[in-house]
Amino acid sequence: MLDDSTIKQDILEVSQPSPLSGILASPELIKEFIQRGRTLTFPRTAVLFRQGESATRVYLVISGAVALTLPFSTSHAIGFIAENGSIVGVPAAFGNQPYSMTGVVVARSELIAIEAEEFCKMIASDPVLSLNVLKILAAETRAARMAIAEAATAF
Repeated sequence: MLDDSTIKQDILEVSQPSPLSGILASPELIKEFIQRGRTLTFPRTAVLFRQGESATRVYLVISGAVALTLPFSTSHAIGFIAENGSIVGVPAAFGNQPYSMTGVVVARSELIAIEAEEFCKMIASDPVLSLNVLKILAAETRAARMAIAEAATAF
């Protein structure tokens, strides 16, 4: 696992971070986050979660931005930027797995945090919410595959 200085350096060295996905949270999903979650403000460089940690929360970005990085060597990382309307931490919480990426706030941000267990109950209770989350996950998978292909051609 990388230390904080390495994480911050990786964020700076990701040449052109990709948007997290083209699919944002639906109005219904945002409404549920507001009702069930807690609004938090984070300063720039705050670490939300680290790759390998147990998934405890899912975050909805209200304002600001969160960089998600996945190191693939000691000196390179794939990066994504989550901006307003993006949700971070979904794959780990939904899959009951550790976070696969590190999430660091790159600009003062307002996020709504929901506990992982509550998030899973929330999406299980409503097919409309489940479909929106599936669309988000599909778009993230596509973006990740494209970033991997792009990174492979860089070497």
